[in-house]
Amino acid sequence: MQRLDEHNVTRRNFLKGAALAAAGGVLAACAPAAAPATGTAPAADEGADDMPMRKGGTLVFGYPQKTSYQNLLAMEHNAGNRRYYLIGLTHNCLVNITADYTTWLPELAESWEFDGNKAIFHLRKDVKWHDGEPFSSDDVLFTIGRLTGHPNVLRWNGVRNLKDMVVGLEEFSLGEADEVSGVSAPDDHTFVFELKKPFRAAFLERLLSHPIMPKHLLGAIPEEQWAVDEQGQQGLKSTEYALKQGTGTGPYRVTNFIPDQVVEYEPFDEYWGGTPQLDKLVFVPYTDHLAMAAALEKGECHIGIRTPQSEYERFKAMDHLHVVLNHGPSAVVFYWQFRYELADMRVRQGLSLALDRERIAKDFFFDTVPPLYAPVQYADYGISPDCAKWYEYNPELARQLLEEGGWDFDYKLRYAVQSISPTWEPLLAMCSEMFADVGVQTEYQILGAEFSNVVSNPPYDYDTQFSGYGWGVTPGSFIPALSYERFGPDTTEGIEMINEILVMEDEEEIKQAVLRLQEFLAEFQRHGVISQLPGIHIVNNAVKSGNVVPVYGPRTDWIDWVNVYVES
Repeated sequence: MQRLDEHNVTRRNFLKGAALAAAGGVLAACAPAAAPATGTAPAADEGADDMPMRKGGTLVFGYPQKTSYQNLLAMEHNAGNRRYYLIGLTHNCLVNITADYTTWLPELAESWEFDGNKAIFHLRKDVKWHDGEPFSSDDVLFTIGRLTGHPNVLRWNGVRNLKDMVVGLEEFSLGEADEVSGVSAPDDHTFVFELKKPFRAAFLERLLSHPIMPKHLLGAIPEEQWAVDEQGQQGLKSTEYALKQGTGTGPYRVTNFIPDQVVEYEPFDEYWGGTPQLDKLVFVPYTDHLAMAAALEKGECHIGIRTPQSEYERFKAMDHLHVVLNHGPSAVVFYWQFRYELADMRVRQGLSLALDRERIAKDFFFDTVPPLYAPVQYADYGISPDCAKWYEYNPELARQLLEEGGWDFDYKLRYAVQSISPTWEPLLAMCSEMFADVGVQTEYQILGAEFSNVVSNPPYDYDTQFSGYGWGVTPGSFIPALSYERFGPDTTEGIEMINEILVMEDEEEIKQAVLRLQEFLAEFQRHGVISQLPGIHIVNNAVKSGNVVPVYGPRTDWIDWVNVYVES
């Protein structure tokens, strides 16, 4: 059994690593047999029973998204902010990855290897849940084998992320099998996946989104109570675990959770990675980017993730702050609802050609990101000209395609929103002006408390949802974006193209396939790509030893939660 050392994985090798298993051969993306502890606090006396000494401080960090989308149920995939206030902080996954997406890192699995279609993970033996219970492979089996694909939790993205890779998961999720046949726990510290194909890096990337959950707590809740209720609310989101406990294996545990207001944490001194240095940690889910910017300027918030581009120049001039630019593989887009008025592809193409992306990059994003002329980009393969043409500003052709597609110019395109964001409203106003130039009228569809129900459940009565998406490190992570039921039927051809890429080995073959994927996605226009999402993150200079590099994209090792502290 061969292994690919983690330090040999480059951005391009991530794509090659998606297969790396030619017929009869095996090559694995693997972590080292054991990883050093992330950090350990100094002790006054070896073996003393005193409380650990810390460098200390209270760190406040923020993200502009509500927590009520997610609560403390880390397993559910309903909000991008969970990768900051839950995953890696309160909960761990089997693996992690560096913030530049070049190096795999061990987490709950201290090592792993691939053997044909099998992925074998060797779990840490020194891990405890926050309530003191020991972690074992039973927790992984419960998370992957019951929670991820259970018929009562089909709203979760998890089953979409793994059902095409793990044997038996799709059958279980459809109620055609009583268990997932392709997962097993041979002993307390070994976990085995049976994969449908010899996936490598693409499979590891999927695991970045799957925190392991405590069987002894969630498994005690009857499975019939997990289901979605008549109001479209996931049953597990109403439990004490989701609303109060949030028990995990991470370096911090929740002490106070007030939805959409604050999450407070204390250090977990029995964390397997070392003793955290902070005295206290606070997460603030700002619903307004500008409110977060004001808190950063006043010193009330130490780390602001995804701060508004309008404040970029001001932040650069402030002595007590520094700017971290890290855009990541992500974009701000219109999620088209293409069952109804947008069903004709020519209409969606016309809307794309109506957008002047150079103007958007300059006038709204202040040149913090370049114009984006592709829905996805991987490695250093560039952008196909036959892809870019669908994103070049061409109002004349836009109007022609809208007419050919049968667009009703008396109809108003509806932006489905919960409320109007002062941060993003100017961008939507800019887009509306460009659409108006080709004859398309627009209006807000303000849904308030009904937002989640309307956009997530039939009859899906809206035209577009303005949001962000990530295209990931490998094309495999983009499959869920092609299969969100609430926006329309699966884009089957695109999914098949991606699945072919994931098992390719020849680099030139991969490159050409990636460019063809770009061309297909650009022509189909499932998403109305507006711009790459600026990664403008602000860090107070009082934050020390954190190696803070946030990114909007797949979950990463964006901060050293053990060693970070706040200097008084």
